[in-house]
Amino acid sequence: MARSETTTLSLDTLDTLREVGRLLGEARARRRLSAAEVGRRVGVDRRTIAHLEEGRPTVALGTFFQVLDTLGLLAGIEEVVRPDNDLAAIAEEVRPRW
Repeated sequence: MARSETTTLSLDTLDTLREVGRLLGEARARRRLSAAEVGRRVGVDRRTIAHLEEGRPTVALGTFFQVLDTLGLLAGIEEVVRPDNDLAAIAEEVRPRW
């Protein structure tokens, strides 16, 4: 991974990208789909799918979402950012202000 890809990302972000990429690769393999086949369905080449599965931060967000959709994993993804599920913001809202 090129240095410029990682200079502004935290270690937590990079670790999460790698883990999500690994999980996507696992989901693809469970469906017995090659990276080339997923890429064909999404409209990108197999290298882009490989980069996504490696956790490279340069893969476009739209491509990520399209891969989720292709693998049947898109449903419910918006729950992650729904305000009702934002525990940090909820805690801040109920914290007393002295």
